[in-house]
Amino acid sequence: MIDLTMVPVALTVGMAADPDKLIASLKGTSPFERWEEISLARARRHLEGPLVGATIRGYGQLSRTSVAFLPVVRTYARRLPEGGDADAPKYTPADRVAAVADFLASPQAAELAAGLDAEALRFWAQALTGYSGRVPGEPPAQVGPRKLVTLLGHVANTFTLTGEQLAAMGPAVTACATWAAARQGLDPEATAQLLASLPKALDGFAASYGDPRSAVARAYLRDVAVSDAEVAELAVVVTRRSLAVPFPDIDEAGQPAMDVADPVARAALVAAEFASCQLDDGQSSQELIGEATRVVEELWSAEPGATWDGVRRLVTEGRSRHDAIHAFIRRGAR
Repeated sequence: MIDLTMVPVALTVGMAADPDKLIASLKGTSPFERWEEISLARARRHLEGPLVGATIRGYGQLSRTSVAFLPVVRTYARRLPEGGDADAPKYTPADRVAAVADFLASPQAAELAAGLDAEALRFWAQALTGYSGRVPGEPPAQVGPRKLVTLLGHVANTFTLTGEQLAAMGPAVTACATWAAARQGLDPEATAQLLASLPKALDGFAASYGDPRSAVARAYLRDVAVSDAEVAELAVVVTRRSLAVPFPDIDEAGQPAMDVADPVARAALVAAEFASCQLDDGQSSQELIGEATRVVEELWSAEPGATWDGVRRLVTEGRSRHDAIHAFIRRGAR
């Protein structure tokens, strides 16, 4: 089971002897659900990234059964035919820019023009519209009751907001949602359900933005998060940097164990993590820590890109983050 509403990730991994029975058990009774059969090549495109993401993020959110099946399904996905992008619609950054321009020229935006900061309105339009870029083939400015919560969660986990942006949130998001519902052709019943879910989504934003875990997530993007950034690129940054430095624990006072954006804190984490590791022949503990620190910093900065490519390949093969860094160091030594 792949979640494409958020940053794509595998939620459940398993195997079934009777696929028809499995599909029937998953189908709900909501009139707003739609089911479709897709090609095996498109299935591979949807599966590969989320399966890697589940490995990089760790197995804490997967059941034991899912973890047991993960290597099998990962291998199975690699055996599916390639070329899944051939039948997928193409949307580019220019399409998302055009969608923002369409919204800003819409009657919904015009109603806010007199009483709302123009740049704050643009920020919300860009942040919400741009989220579609995390999944290839998703049209810009998609909305839904669950998607609204996810869109606001994306903002809470990505951007450090100004007072103007916070003040504009309610009216700007309401206008964006109303405009997007019409743009994607929702019927009156679906639009009413969407707008009825909006107050709860907005009310939940404050708690989400103030959550220490959201503050930690923002720290991974502190130097690169701008409202018109491509979300797929931001997702790669988070994945790469969380491979360098796993999300830190939150203490009882609600404070993270470290500031992941601080290179001194990252070096201390690496020293503690690798100090007691088994050493290769002729290798000292300080040499291992120095090499591990170098790899972590190269992952954080993406320079050189070969480090990210190499460590990611090792993780894709099924190694843990820690073991992948060890293996990469050994390959460099050879």
